[in-house]
Amino acid sequence: LRTDGSSSFSKENRWGWFPSVALAWRISNEGFMKNIKWVDNLKLRLGWGLVGNQSVGSYAYGATMATVPTSWDTGYYPANFANPDLKWESTHAWNVGIDLNMLNNRIEFIVDAYYKKTKDLLMQASLPSYIINNDYMGMTSPWVNAGEMENKGIEFTLNTVNLMTKDWRWQTGLTLSMNRNKLTRTNSEQSALFGTIGSNTYTMSEIGGTVGRFYGYNVIGMF
Repeated sequence: LRTDGSSSFSKENRWGWFPSVALAWRISNEGFMKNIKWVDNLKLRLGWGLVGNQSVGSYAYGATMATVPTSWDTGYYPANFANPDLKWESTHAWNVGIDLNMLNNRIEFIVDAYYKKTKDLLMQASLPSYIINNDYMGMTSPWVNAGEMENKGIEFTLNTVNLMTKDWRWQTGLTLSMNRNKLTRTNSEQSALFGTIGSNTYTMSEIGGTVGRFYGYNVIGMF
């Protein structure tokens, strides 16, 4: 169990508590496995944990000041909208795995499956362009906790010792993994998250779809 504090959040939301637990059963040590000589290690692993994210910069919940020249010297105005309710983004992660070592540890096979659910996604809110794009006194969007997403997948790893002599060793490793990502909730059921560079939009994330999916025309060919 760990606790972390961050100056990105107000005093009411500054601290986050993040527990975790892991269990393992070494099946190869059980009595019913003693006659299976070709298995060196067989272990089942289970784990759960909660981790936090605060990567929004210091004082993200408050409003900083910007300057502007006026007829009466330098003037000041809020450079961004404040959000005192901003809090930690959190990810619940579940994992199950199997480790299998065989033939005097010459072959190692590992399987890991996982499911991660992230809540209170940290991102900047979408505001009308006449507020944030004003050339003279525009204010940047506030940081908000705006949605949820999930990741799930499975990974297979195979390590082998193909040849081992007194002078040298030949080993190989193969990894195969698959991950599925989905945005499950935002603050509005009709909203979408756009990734832009300048005035061009490159990605769009919609509820039920993957995060950061490329956005554009479906091209059927060149004329």
